[in-house]
Amino acid sequence: MSLLTIVLSAAALIAADQLIKLAVLAFLQPVGSVPLIPGIFSLTYVENRGAAFGIFQGNVLFLVVLTSAIIVIGGWVLYKNVFQDRVINRCLLVVMAGGIGNLIDRVCRGFVVDYLHFLPFNFPVFNLADCLVCCGVACMLIYVLFIDRTFTKKEQSS
Repeated sequence: MSLLTIVLSAAALIAADQLIKLAVLAFLQPVGSVPLIPGIFSLTYVENRGAAFGIFQGNVLFLVVLTSAIIVIGGWVLYKNVFQDRVINRCLLVVMAGGIGNLIDRVCRGFVVDYLHFLPFNFPVFNLADCLVCCGVACMLIYVLFIDRTFTKKEQSS
């Protein structure tokens, strides 16, 4: 994956995340919550000062340093094509874009803007960047465990 492809792809995903968050701050923050499918799904403004599921609440510096380190390592892995697999590299790119989207929030605002709320599951409110991280990791795991058998073949042959 070329450096230009990495940068442009990540920039597009990060821009989408940040534009949505700006809209949420402008239009949703004043009202708090807007039900889209009553009892099932709403847009709910939340200032998340921690990580997933509220862990590490108030530890912004720790989360900034940890996320930055993961992004730098991921960028190096992509640039050096360590895995030599396009699917893995694209999944990693999506994870990194989500991480950068939330990192921008933490650095610029001191919190992450969350807004997607599924009510019946009592699931924490989340955002597009969270979706990118989770979907990127999930796709990578599915690919490695069930589709691309070269990873498991290498382990079995040793």
